[in-house]
Amino acid sequence: MRLLLPLLFLAAPLAAQDIPAVGTDATLDVATWNIERFGETGGPPDQAQFDNTLAIIQAAEIDLWALQEMNDEDDFEALVEALGDGWEGEWRRGGPLGYGFIYKTDVINPLLDLTILDEFSFAFASRPPLLLLANVMLPDTTVRGLHFIDIHAKCCSDQESYDRRLDASEALKDYLDEEILADGDKAIVLGDLNDELRSSITPGEVSPYQNFRDDGENYRFLTEVLDLANVPTFCSNQSCTSGSTLDHILITRDVESDYVMGSMSRFDEVLTEITNYTSTTSDHVPVYARFDFAPVVSNEDETVPTVFALRAPFPNPFREATTLTYDLPTAADVRLDIFDALGRRVATLDEGLRPTGTHEVTFAPARLVPGLYLVRLTAGEQTATRRLVRVL
Repeated sequence: MRLLLPLLFLAAPLAAQDIPAVGTDATLDVATWNIERFGETGGPPDQAQFDNTLAIIQAAEIDLWALQEMNDEDDFEALVEALGDGWEGEWRRGGPLGYGFIYKTDVINPLLDLTILDEFSFAFASRPPLLLLANVMLPDTTVRGLHFIDIHAKCCSDQESYDRRLDASEALKDYLDEEILADGDKAIVLGDLNDELRSSITPGEVSPYQNFRDDGENYRFLTEVLDLANVPTFCSNQSCTSGSTLDHILITRDVESDYVMGSMSRFDEVLTEITNYTSTTSDHVPVYARFDFAPVVSNEDETVPTVFALRAPFPNPFREATTLTYDLPTAADVRLDIFDALGRRVATLDEGLRPTGTHEVTFAPARLVPGLYLVRLTAGEQTATRRLVRVL
């Protein structure tokens, strides 16, 4: 499509006025977003999609976006230009689809960008992962040599597509094991992985990313909480209340201590502030997370938990969201569930191998009726429970 850029600068601020900033100046904020068939004839309305995309990126204050389905290079470059000084981008074509990064240059200082695992191009649907190696410059520190990887996996629920995702996942983990972890480096993987985590969208199959979940000592899906709560990132209806959790953020464990607990979220405001978002802009909702790399100030009073505990939820009672905190004196396989008054499980908020320390999980149910609930934490053979009340 061909765009009249001068008109965009007039239109974009109107669309952006109620989209909140979800990033901060002191932290690294990253997001992944499949912008459905961006720049492609037959996709969402061309000018509206461009204007809305520009408005969201301008308002969100995200430092780095991993983007998928950026199918027209000219329009990708026009988007970067429309963002103005202080923004740059890296773009690649994979078959008919494009993908790439857009980032703030005062935060992200690129050292290298290239596709990796090209020998597994077929498994990755002819769009091998794009690696951006960069220094991250924050007010209190500089993080050197952080690896960002953008992935758009093979789509669809048929068996052949599943097998290709499985091969791609195995190749990716081998690469991360041998090229990132072995060297003591850190990585953040973002993208449309086109599958869920607890099970596959392919009937009868386990998730093709179970290999990462099984290696909880080295990897963590920040987006697993969305998957556990059945929060879709791919929308099958206008309000995005149904669909699949396909868009994910995966980190190596060395980054976990820098992750701001509870910051990973689906960018729900785009659904409410962009008119007819799923038909004008994208059938995927962005997912973002925050990292705080500020140097840790030593505190002699800080100690590793010595007792297994599930702390009292706060706030409790709650209306929209509450925080659940638990302590692990040793690493353990955990499961954090919510049950209703009849003993029925209504949500699983955390699941998998978790390291020693204090862990926080935000519970923000969209469709939970007011009433009494039970929180149950299981860690190995230990169990703890708390009462939780939701009010109008």
